[in-house]
Amino acid sequence: MEEPDRPADPPCPPKVGYQTTAKIATHQRNTFGGSGLSAPLDVLLERVSRRTNNPYGNCIEHQAEIAHFQRTVEPLLRRGSSLELDGRRLVPELADAIAQLIEQTP
Repeated sequence: MEEPDRPADPPCPPKVGYQTTAKIATHQRNTFGGSGLSAPLDVLLERVSRRTNNPYGNCIEHQAEIAHFQRTVEPLLRRGSSLELDGRRLVPELADAIAQLIEQTP
């Protein structure tokens, strides 16, 4: 028996406010003093797919890009970090940890 045709994936929305990874890395280093935030790919994809205020990550192409950045950019960020926050923590816990880092930054 043939499987029914799967509906086509929706087209990717345009990237709004898209930043290059170099800008993100520089911002992260300058803002958080060498701290990093990381999470397994499945956590990242699940979180971006739930967002309602930003369409980035809701299509296959964006998710592939996120996976690529995790493989290529995250190791570079990790090398320059003195502290790494575990992105598997609950979002409110992470927000509190980041707020504490900001308060400690001169």
